[in-house]
This record gives sequence, C-alpha cells and structure tokens, in this order.
Amino acid sequence: MLERQPLRVVSEAAIKGIVLNLLGSAHTVAVDQPLESQGFDSLRMFEFHITLEELLSVPLPELLLADRELTIQNLTQRINDFLWSGVHIDFGPKRPLSGRMAELAPVVDNDWNALYQLLLADDALVSWRLEGHLPSGEELAMVIRSDTHLDAAFRIRRDPSGRFGGYISVFRANLYDKIAQLSIVLHPRLRGSGIAGEAALLFIDHAFAIFPWRKLCFEATDDTLALYSSVQDVAEIEATLKSHRYVRGRYVDVHLGAIHREHWLASERVRNLLARCR
Repeated sequence: MLERQPLRVVSEAAIKGIVLNLLGSAHTVAVDQPLESQGFDSLRMFEFHITLEELLSVPLPELLLADRELTIQNLTQRINDFLWSGVHIDFGPKRPLSGRMAELAPVVDNDWNALYQLLLADDALVSWRLEGHLPSGEELAMVIRSDTHLDAAFRIRRDPSGRFGGYISVFRANLYDKIAQLSIVLHPRLRGSGIAGEAALLFIDHAFAIFPWRKLCFEATDDTLALYSSVQDVAEIEATLKSHRYVRGRYVDVHLGAIHREHWLASERVRNLLARCR
C-alpha cells in the first residue's frame, strides 16, 4: 500500500491562529470582519505572507492577499483555491503502485514524449481536455501539469522494456465543491487488454484515499466510454451532449459522467476487484 500523503489544505482555524499570533494574545478576531479594521496593518500582512509561505513550502503570489476587505473566511478560501487550482502539487505515487497487469509510477520526462506521440495520433480521449489545442512537445508537460493535481504513467507490469502504456490524471480541482476531473489516455496496442481498467481502479482508489473528493467527473465519447467499464457499477452518466465534438470526420456525442465517493467506497465489486489486483 502507498503511504498516505498529507493533504495540502489550510483550515480557517489555522489562519486565525497565525493572525492572533501576529496581533498578540490580548486581541480577539472576528473571522467575518475585515482584518484591516481589526488592527492587522500592512506590516503584519507582510509577516503573515512570509509565515504562510514557510508553513506551506509554496510561494504565494504577491497580490493574493491584496484586498482591504480581506477577512479570515475569504482569506482561507482564497489560499485554498490557489493551492488546489493554481499550482501542481505532486501527491502521486512516490513508488510504483502495482496490480496484476498494470504498474502506476511517477511521470518521467520520456513519458511526456510518449504521451505527445499519442496525441499526435489523434487519440480522441484527451482532445477535450486540451480544448482542441495541442501544444508543442516542449510545452506539453507544462500545459497539462499547470492544472493537474495527481497523475501517473502506467506500464505493463511483465513487460521488461518498461514501455509507456498510458497516462491517467486528476485535474481542474474545485476544493469548494470537492470535485475534480478525471482523464485516461491509453496506448492503442493495449485497448481491450484490461490493463487500463486495472490502472483506473488502482488510481481512482488512491485518489479517493488521499484527497477528500466528493466525486470525480469525466467526459467520454461512445468509443472511449469503454475505458471506464471497469468502474461501470459506480460510474454514472449524468448528461449527454449531442453531436458535441468533431472526431475523425464526424460529430459525436459526449457523455458527462461521475464517480461518487460514497458509491466507490460502498461497492463490493470494487473492493473485490481491488483485492484481486494486488
């Protein structure tokens, strides 16, 4: 089993504690009132900014806290929105996560090159994520990881060459609503092998274990919906967009699906499949 990684979430109580420490123990602070009106001047805000960066080990934009109406409540929300939506924080596997056929591992430089070749081959599954624009090979990792919060490459476990088999990720996280997007890219030679299904099982279970997602959303065409067949018992199609995307010379439907945490954790089939994977 992978070790659980610490959640990068800032609580309102933690923010209030830092503010009180800077103001002094004699002060009281209302979480819904502007900090400036409670004696929190620009020098203390500067100290707060530095203190928070040191605690998080993440540089914060200078203008993130620039607001005279800033309260502890909206400050907490603003910091969390930035942490979860503005930067890539790697909570992926620190060591390979293996099943019977698939092995998930941290993404390395050569994997980006392999992924780029898949995209050049007009793989329909991820075209929606890039919104019709394919960046250059040099830009691909930067563009994708700018909004990615958990990702991994997967390979065939028994393949001694360690060839790239696909890429799976959680991205565009919304901490307030506790939702994020899920995507899978599979090498054509592996389609129908069951390897992507096992990789998806391992990855989704890991994602729910280390993040408090309420649901993971995905988009799929009729052709790519099969990639989610391993989790069909817990995956719901919530809407279908008719003739929504142009793929290989024709307009196709796009299905909007979701995997809910409570269904995932309660599914006996998922538990049985995971036990057989390991």
